[in-house]
Amino acid sequence: MHTQSDSNAIRLDDLPPLLAEIARRIGLGDTIALAEAWGGVRHYYPRPENLTDDHPLIALLGRESAAQLCGYIGGGDVTLPKADRALRAARDRAIRAARATCSVRTLATRYRLSERRVWEIVAGAERKQSGAAYGQMRLF
Repeated sequence: MHTQSDSNAIRLDDLPPLLAEIARRIGLGDTIALAEAWGGVRHYYPRPENLTDDHPLIALLGRESAAQLCGYIGGGDVTLPKADRALRAARDRAIRAARATCSVRTLATRYRLSERRVWEIVAGAERKQSGAAYGQMRLF
């Protein structure tokens, strides 16, 4: 589950290419909602002229976004990618940014992670900045 602040932190280059293109057409918030609801599962997307008011896409996205989406990918079965990696990347950036003012315990509670995982996220950023590979010790 993501929050609105998480979707604001998601970058288009974090998303799989198809989701990034959809986000350019219908917006990032609607794209994340779509990927969370239907990602990884094949669904039929009708052409815009065949999109009925009782179609689940309208309940999920609203008529305008649903019609734009169907105009882009409609007319067949499509399996949209999931956005899990993008959501994790946004979450990890938010944790690193908040670490200067929040305790690890607070961040673990806020993001429903273990304290150990929060430390790993923070340490991973430090390793990337130092150029050391994950789990690799420096020789000299």
